[in-house]
Amino acid sequence: MGQDRAAGMRLEDALAQAGVRAGAQTAVVGWKYFEPEEWSSTATRIAAPAFLVDVIRDLVGDAGELTDATDAVMNPRDGLRSLSSADQIAAFEWAAARASHAVAAIVRAAEPGLTERQAVAAMPYAGEPLSAHVLFASGPEVAVGLRSATDRKLELGDAATTAVGFWGGLCCRAGLIESVPQKQRSHTADYLEHMAIPYWRAIVTWYESIRLGTRGREIDARVRGTLEGTGFGSALNPGHLTHLDEWVHSPVRPESEDPIRSGMCLQCDIIPDGVRPGWAANCEDTLAVGDADLRAALAARHPDVWSRVQARQTFMRERLGIAIADEILPLSAAPAYFAPFWLSPDHALVAS
Repeated sequence: MGQDRAAGMRLEDALAQAGVRAGAQTAVVGWKYFEPEEWSSTATRIAAPAFLVDVIRDLVGDAGELTDATDAVMNPRDGLRSLSSADQIAAFEWAAARASHAVAAIVRAAEPGLTERQAVAAMPYAGEPLSAHVLFASGPEVAVGLRSATDRKLELGDAATTAVGFWGGLCCRAGLIESVPQKQRSHTADYLEHMAIPYWRAIVTWYESIRLGTRGREIDARVRGTLEGTGFGSALNPGHLTHLDEWVHSPVRPESEDPIRSGMCLQCDIIPDGVRPGWAANCEDTLAVGDADLRAALAARHPDVWSRVQARQTFMRERLGIAIADEILPLSAAPAYFAPFWLSPDHALVAS
């Protein structure tokens, strides 16, 4: 405010110049869109600034039509951002790998006595656009997991969580500021048995459930079934689509008939809820799904990316014991690598 804007074009004039006029059929792409069951008002359900919608409505008049077209971009069946080309996947691989390197640096730096900001300062950052603010939370209770780092000093035994996301890929890890337990009967051993391992089993189930054509409801049911009896569940959809915006939509929903399709970029994102105070677990990474044609295109157009993807597939199968399908294209640098004790970052869980 306060700047001279007299020389600028008024909104209604700019829209009219673009072709929005009386009687025109006009559609708006907003921030998100509402499903029919979420909206009972007779007003047009458009998630865009009211002043913009009002001006468009005035311009098209009673003879025109104003509709919401956001689902054409975001829906998980055929939305423009629900599927990506080989070139787009290559760009997202860069983002996802950078994000996972950043998170790994933060986890390795975090130790008792450092502040949260000092731990986060260890991440390499070159000014890339973020898809979410950098997250770091710690303490005996990580109640606000989406907050930014503070000057709070880390203490031994703290729960901690951190996440870094660039356009096309986000990575998150959560665990304890502790070392691998040396005694079977200790609070860290209790956490390992009742939190970290059951959570890890859900991560394995998720990756092994992702197949071309698999319905979202099947994946959702398998993950929630794996978590039954653990005392915690999945707070949100276990997995979702990603693109330039971190969460586009999710085919993984109860009763969802939306299939996993070639070209989808997904976040393996299982956020546990109902967790015991002082505990935390998270292992979120980015991947793409590609049929034989898309894999061939990625290999031909971006051989270095394809080589890294193949190395990660081998790592997941042979080192972590996760039986992923050929169509799973891991984009993060350390996919599914979950070291729940941050003071022992080289000790990760594996499937057996």
